[in-house]
Amino acid sequence: MPALGKTKVSPSLISTGSLFLGTSSYAVTASFALNSSGGGGGGSVQTGSIAKQTVWTNVTSGSTNTITSLNLSSNKWDVSVVEEWDAATLDQYYNSCSLLCHFDSLNPSGRFIDNSRNNFKITSSGDAKLSTSQYKFGGASAYFDGTIDYLLIPDNNAFELGSSDFTLESFVYFVTLPSSNGYYSTIISKWSSSNNSYFIYLYNNAGTYQLYLTYSTNGTSNTNLGVNWTPNVGQWYHIACVRSSTNVYFWVNGVQQGATQSISGTLYNGTAPLEIGANILGSSNTVLNGYLDELRITKGVARYTANFTPPSAPFPNSRNQVLTRYVGLVGGIDDKYVDYGVEKLSNSSLKLTRLTYPNQPLIGSGSLSGSVSRVYVNVLDYTNVSVTSSYARNSLSASYLIPTSNNTTKAIFGYGYTSANVSMTNLVNNTGVVATDTTGVGSARSNLAAAGYGTDKAIFGYGYTTGNVSLTNLVSNTGVVATDTTGIGTDRRSLAASTYGNDKAIFGYGYTTGVVSIVNLVSNTGVVATDTTGIGTARYSPAAARYGGDKAIFGYGTTGANVSIVNLVSNIGVVANDTTGIGTARESLSAAGYGGDKAIFGYGYTTGVVSMTNLVNNTGVVANDVTGVGTARWQLAAAGYGGDKAIFGYGYNSSNAVVSITNLVSSTGVVATDTTGVGTARRILAAAGYSTT
Repeated sequence: MPALGKTKVSPSLISTGSLFLGTSSYAVTASFALNSSGGGGGGSVQTGSIAKQTVWTNVTSGSTNTITSLNLSSNKWDVSVVEEWDAATLDQYYNSCSLLCHFDSLNPSGRFIDNSRNNFKITSSGDAKLSTSQYKFGGASAYFDGTIDYLLIPDNNAFELGSSDFTLESFVYFVTLPSSNGYYSTIISKWSSSNNSYFIYLYNNAGTYQLYLTYSTNGTSNTNLGVNWTPNVGQWYHIACVRSSTNVYFWVNGVQQGATQSISGTLYNGTAPLEIGANILGSSNTVLNGYLDELRITKGVARYTANFTPPSAPFPNSRNQVLTRYVGLVGGIDDKYVDYGVEKLSNSSLKLTRLTYPNQPLIGSGSLSGSVSRVYVNVLDYTNVSVTSSYARNSLSASYLIPTSNNTTKAIFGYGYTSANVSMTNLVNNTGVVATDTTGVGSARSNLAAAGYGTDKAIFGYGYTTGNVSLTNLVSNTGVVATDTTGIGTDRRSLAASTYGNDKAIFGYGYTTGVVSIVNLVSNTGVVATDTTGIGTARYSPAAARYGGDKAIFGYGTTGANVSIVNLVSNIGVVANDTTGIGTARESLSAAGYGGDKAIFGYGYTTGVVSMTNLVNNTGVVANDVTGVGTARWQLAAAGYGGDKAIFGYGYNSSNAVVSITNLVSSTGVVATDTTGVGTARRILAAAGYSTT
């Protein structure tokens, strides 16, 4: 199968047919239609719908997933894959890399590639070449056969290490070891017969093998630092030589070899070129017989000063990585140079494997990390395809997809407290005309949380009856879907919730017998729930809003005092951090998603009831205090309304009276109005977006 590369996913994908909720980020159409107008001559082609979607996390090369419960009997099926990388810091020292070689491929001119920002021109000498016979990562490595082979880069200030810290490292595979006394196998060298700076190598000292750094401070004399180390031939090793202040360390596979050495002075700033695989332009007793993979020179940084786990993936090509989605290239299970191989196992199951040679997409100055955060596998069912006359070749009927987190124009406000706990929902828009009191939707309670589930339901979860509960109900406006599902995580109240994907919710933080820092990923059956701790400052009475498709911002709240903090959270908690200074510290507020990457945190309580919103992203830089957005109150609820507004509803005012009010709010407050009569007045309730579109 030809390697066609990858396509970046955009929210403006063209599609037709009714909306079917697919990935956690974007609505996916149930059918695609080519109309018959134009020169194609009559008829239409229409596909079936998505039969199954599987979300696959932390995917690396060789990962395999089996997908079952499919209808593959007629072979009218297909697989599409969307890869998603989270925003992350890949290599905080990438900008200090003087040289970065993966030895995976050659450029169009047939040269080895430098993936540092310098993009140095690398010249091959002798028979130095790319080989697929041995490699640590990426399907290839640089091979040196021991007969005056080397790679050469002209002298450059980037290679002058001076008195600064440095890290010289590479993976090395020896085919033979230096055979005679005084012979050595060079890894990196900046050295000539009378213009010497430094080089690192494996040395044969009368039959004893030693890993050496030799350096000069004047260009002619030299100092040797080394440790005993006898490698096995035919085995990959990660080796590193590190200078930190006046200390020099030698590392093999993350373990320090020998004692820490002492270094003094400034390495000579010479004019010798940088040489890889040999020394003094291939002098016969200096050449390497073996393979190198993932070679990196970092100037000004001592990367390793204590034992460490050696790299398990290629060195990153970038400092930062943004949230990115790509369509992966799918082929057969034995294909090369595609991203994923598919094999049909039976009429009801198939296997998908991320292959060893993916076409890694590029971003910025380099590639994304080798581990994909999430993979959305969509198995399409074409059983109901109908083809009439001929394929239309003109005029594709189109509409634009809307992020599912914003595709709501109503809200369910549910449960809560009047003079007692209630079991009640109201379907509300900004005018209040849709509101009704629907009872019997699950156990009556207060201090709970809610999140949208699909387009027309909500999960109301946890909360308080006569004690903390671990309970969810799947609710529509008629109440007919409600069930009490127990055992979905630690019982608690005064927590918050956000939609996660399309059919789950994150319920986070809250109060048990003390303030907690916990999230649970929950579906209506409770089977996905886990207690994940350590996701930010423990607190209760926070608020939460969806952030992208698979994270939530949990913001503000109280520990023993009101806080002004947000945390960006996924189900594993690894994204969490405490971001302060994002608006007036307060509690008992509410939040709603705003656009795709922000949230409005509104109203609440400081030393009194407030009428205030802040527009917040994960860094806090968008926050501002906007006042006058409706009647000041607290213990209210909020839900997204369209893409750039929120409904804040019900709650408790400054006179400690329960109210039946909503306000439609944007970040500037200009849309706010007090709409009364939208259902039974109450407080400590919850809300979720609701749309049948």
